[in-house]
Amino acid sequence: MIEICNISTKIHDKMIIEDISFEIEDGQMIMLLGENGCGKTTLIKSLLGHLVPAKGTILADNKDIGQMTWRQKAAVFSYLPQIKSIVDDIRCWEVVISGRSRFMKCFQLPSIADKAKAIKIMEKFKIAHLAEKKISEISGGQLQLVYLCRSFVQEARCILMDEPCTYLDFYKQHLFLKQAQNMVKEGYSILLSIHDPQLALKYGDRIIFMHQGRIEAKLDKKDGNMSEKLKAIYQKIYPEQKIEIGG
Repeated sequence: MIEICNISTKIHDKMIIEDISFEIEDGQMIMLLGENGCGKTTLIKSLLGHLVPAKGTILADNKDIGQMTWRQKAAVFSYLPQIKSIVDDIRCWEVVISGRSRFMKCFQLPSIADKAKAIKIMEKFKIAHLAEKKISEISGGQLQLVYLCRSFVQEARCILMDEPCTYLDFYKQHLFLKQAQNMVKEGYSILLSIHDPQLALKYGDRIIFMHQGRIEAKLDKKDGNMSEKLKAIYQKIYPEQKIEIGG
């Protein structure tokens, strides 16, 4: 289990997230919902420990990840950011295989087995035909899937994803989330920020709803009535709107 304990982040003297605590169990997909600017991206970056300054403690099996080496941290979390950097002359399989770096020594080249793992995960997401293409030659949606594959091939126990369905069409959103469910069944955990409550309800085991830098509610599918509870949260935050969720 990964425990997030009292995480707070202040940027330029402004509190962005405050006193966030929850657990990430192995084999669960947790959906992070909330309006723009509520702190979802900041929370995900805070968990990584190096992208934004944060106070609080993160424990992986009761071990403080703040005391871990980068390789040990890379075995706990992998990260799929919103915005991707582009290197024109790198091929798609090379982007994916870079997720294997935690298994390599300095200056070590990827092995044949590493490349096989990269191609296998690309096959799962139906983009193996892009392996030899340069990333400057593919669409934004395809690029998103390439980076998704890189996050999976790292084999971290928890994958942090910041709006991974951005740029994906309807079919690929569901393809990705179904494949993510398969990874969860293998024991991985996923914390995924998303805007669509319908997708969160369909694929999430739990929902954490953020509002104004704090956790507004925690919902668990096993407790039942998830859609009605989520509708009530949206209605509380947006009382002037008629909210339709579920069905």
